[in-house]
Amino acid sequence: MQQCQHCGAPIEQYTRICPHCGRSRFEPPTPPKKPSSWLFKILAFFITFLIIAVIVSIGFLAMRFMNTDINFDFTPKKSDKALPHTKLQHVNVLSPEFSAQYMNVNRIEGYQGFKLNQTRNQIEQQFGKAEKTFKVGDLKVHQYGDIGVSYSNDRVNHVLVTPNNVSNHAFIAVHNRPDADHGHYWYYDKNNQNGYTIKVYVKDGHIIAIENIPQI
Repeated sequence: MQQCQHCGAPIEQYTRICPHCGRSRFEPPTPPKKPSSWLFKILAFFITFLIIAVIVSIGFLAMRFMNTDINFDFTPKKSDKALPHTKLQHVNVLSPEFSAQYMNVNRIEGYQGFKLNQTRNQIEQQFGKAEKTFKVGDLKVHQYGDIGVSYSNDRVNHVLVTPNNVSNHAFIAVHNRPDADHGHYWYYDKNNQNGYTIKVYVKDGHIIAIENIPQI
């Protein structure tokens, strides 16, 4: 008796075909399959998981970096901080104090904290936004109550006193008639050696602005 090399059943010595599995005794046996390694499968799973985790982490960090850049670009600068409320200035042009401290003093560099050559940003950081703008001759005046400024290239080039509802007659009653009357422009210049002249802007019977200018 011999054994079938395929199924292991006993067969006669000269039997060609195994009566149990039906395969030829002369056919070479099928090599057994190698069992799959569960350790290899687990290792492959973890490697794949780690690769995915690394890709996701890199993408997340890249997005955070981009968002940080955007937030940085749009973060307000210190110079853009909120401006103070508009600080209105009050000047009584019919008072003795104004006559003594402005009409008879060299104020060509500025008045009441407003100075020539200051930047618009410096003015607004100190006094806030102007309450309104209006025209005085060829000037666009930014008004802060009874003080107004005009700008050239964002720097103050004129500082004016801008009284409210002061008539020509009331002004003359306090400061006398001007030394030169050119209709819409009056000039007070009694002392031609003091370095300054008072220019008064007149419209419709009222004083709209007063400026202390270099002597003309």
